[in-house]
Amino acid sequence: MLTGTCHCGGLRWSFNGDLDAATACNCTICRRYGALWIYGWEGETVTTTGPSAVYSRDTMIGFNFCPTCGCLAYYHV
Repeated sequence: MLTGTCHCGGLRWSFNGDLDAATACNCTICRRYGALWIYGWEGETVTTTGPSAVYSRDTMIGFNFCPTCGCLAYYHV
């Protein structure tokens, strides 16, 4: 299991799945974040707790971040 939090600890996530599935997206937003993304179903392999705010560039994807410290935690499609 892999777990993480934002900088202030208010937004938490956990992943219980195949870590070999991590990928690096090359879109303009993900290149700036420099993140490796893991994929799973919320409530099954991925769980999140705590408040989050959403930035949506379009209607296809929403980047969720901590409203207190601003750290990016996950995205939803």
